[in-house]
Amino acid sequence: RKTVLIMPQFAANIGDGWLYSNIPFLERIGAASKDGFKSVESGATQYNFDVNKIKSQLDKHNMKWVLVNTHSLPEYESRKDRKYHAIYADEKELFKKSLLRAYEYSLVLNKEMA
Repeated sequence: RKTVLIMPQFAANIGDGWLYSNIPFLERIGAASKDGFKSVESGATQYNFDVNKIKSQLDKHNMKWVLVNTHSLPEYESRKDRKYHAIYADEKELFKKSLLRAYEYSLVLNKEMA
């Protein structure tokens, strides 16, 4: 009986404050590829950039995007009484908007996630 070892594959978190944060965001995809990563994620940093430009970099470096988080929208961030895991009655539309935005990004970045 032969033992087969399977190496885990990790995604590079290229979000602000994580890997490669010393270089511009879109260039981090190429840096991760150069270092041997096959996929990236970024928390919510991607929402500061055009999704098609991100996709272009992914394709250029033969990389996959593997995680899309929802993101607090500016309207929510400005609340003084905000709670991250609570939806107030007046926030139903904001919640839907946040989920839809994440879904739209996932359709472009990696259709397998959608």
